[in-house]
Amino acid sequence: MTIHQTRMLIATVIDECAIDARAKSLLEAALDASWRKPAVRQAPRLRLKITPEITSQVRALAYSTDMTMGQIAERVGLRNAGRVSEVLNGKRGMGNSPLTD
Repeated sequence: MTIHQTRMLIATVIDECAIDARAKSLLEAALDASWRKPAVRQAPRLRLKITPEITSQVRALAYSTDMTMGQIAERVGLRNAGRVSEVLNGKRGMGNSPLTD
């Protein structure tokens, strides 16, 4: 039996069966507890969203300096060198990828 079917069964018992008030309140509590709580973002975003401006800064620094990817990440405010690598490989910051953020 699925969770949905279980919820439907409990709702049917509440509606159609002759049960006392205490049992009804317990079943209603069980019914309420069976719903999934929505995901909530717990922590605030720490780094910048990768905008076209940041993308162009990363590319300019990568192609015109001897800076490492980690140094470029620190300079433009990205999370780490991996984000710089993703920008340089076209996986972030181009506006056409689900990873653009």
